Amino acid sequence: MLISTAFLTLAMMADAVTTTAQAAVPADPLDKVICRRILETGSLVKGKRICLTRREWARASEKGRAHAESMQTLISTERGN
Repeated sequence: MLISTAFLTLAMMADAVTTTAQAAVPADPLDKVICRRILETGSLVKGKRICLTRREWARASEKGRAHAESMQTLISTERGN
């Protein structure tokens, strides 16, 4: 009886370790949350903390780049350059 109880306890501990190890590894590295502090213009301390996943930060960066590019195109075509 003592051996079966010890074996059952050991099996449960091994299962708990396996479950914990699997939970610690994110399924997709792009789903990792990253927090950044965005300072308010004109202030050295006032700002906000924004938390997004890597995928969302990449999407926001691409959207900003595309917007800047479209503004450059708009300005250069209005002047006839």
